[in-house]
This record gives sequence, C-alpha cells and structure tokens, in this order.
Amino acid sequence: GYEHGKLLKELGFGINFAPVVDLNDYIWDCRNFEGNPKEIAEKAKSYIDGLQLSGVIATAKHYPGSGFIVQDLHKEIVYATINENDTLPFGEAIRENVSAIMITHTIASGYLDSESKPSTTSQRIVESLKTKFTGLIITDEINMLGLKDYYSGNLDRMFIDVFKANNDLILNFDGDPKNLEHMISV
Repeated sequence: GYEHGKLLKELGFGINFAPVVDLNDYIWDCRNFEGNPKEIAEKAKSYIDGLQLSGVIATAKHYPGSGFIVQDLHKEIVYATINENDTLPFGEAIRENVSAIMITHTIASGYLDSESKPSTTSQRIVESLKTKFTGLIITDEINMLGLKDYYSGNLDRMFIDVFKANNDLILNFDGDPKNLEHMISV
C-alpha cells in the first residue's frame, strides 16, 4: 500500500479506489485479498495504512460485499445475499480509519438489505453506513450496466435515486459535458 501510494502521489493522485475487500472474486479472480474474513480484514488494514501513510486516500470497496460472487456488475444486474462475514472487512477498515468506502450496485438482501434496489441507490444502505462511518461514501461508476439496466433506460430516475440515497461522491465517467449537466439538473 505504501509503495502504491508513493507512486500515485508522484503521479499527482490523491485517492486510490482500492483496496477491494470483498471476500471472494469469482469474476475477475485477481482483485481481492485471499483468506478468511479476518485475514482479509488484516491484509486490507495493512494496505490502507500504507496508502494513507503516503498521503493517498484509501477506499475500501465494494460495500456491502459479495459483489463478485457469480455475475459481473459491469455487464448485468447482480443480486447477493449478504451475511455478517461479508461486512467484517468493512467494519475493520472503519475502525482503522479508512478515508473512503465505495458502495456497489449489488441488490442486497440478508444481513444488509437494499430494499430490492441497487445498494448505491438505497437510502437504507447509505444511511446505515453513515451511522458508523464519517468518511467519504462513493458510488461505484454509475454507467455500469448493473445499475443502468435496473432502471431500464430511465436515467433521470437513476440520477434522482443516486442523489437521494445521500452518497457523498457519485462516480460518473461519462465524458460528455451535456450528459453531466443533465444529471445535475435533474
């Protein structure tokens, strides 16, 4: 984490959208730490400490977890049953003062419930996180099909829901200024 942070700092970056603290990654098979929930939390803590020691904001992602179980949110809507172990690395990261947490578009049920909506648009998910975390809450990129397809082309409703959920930072990589202006004006 410290070495990555130093390199990012030299390149002029102040934030890293890492580490991935999901327990498993069956989609990409390379983005998460290996081990049991406690070991993953310890590895994430070390990486976060290193990043933040170098002056770069660390982002634990993809809250509430289980986003990489069977489907790719970049391509399709994903439903996941969340259990307490899924959230353990996030709880540890919060206790260790991670600066940011990225919320996934997964439709969560179980231990945490997004009320049949993508987690990034769920006031219940965002507000419950804010009760225990005072850092930056960031959405995953909003043009991923796992979010857009849920809204079936009704982007105005998607924009409204993402804002109403009370996220601190909304990632929108659409480079067209007109589309960005539209998102803000809705």
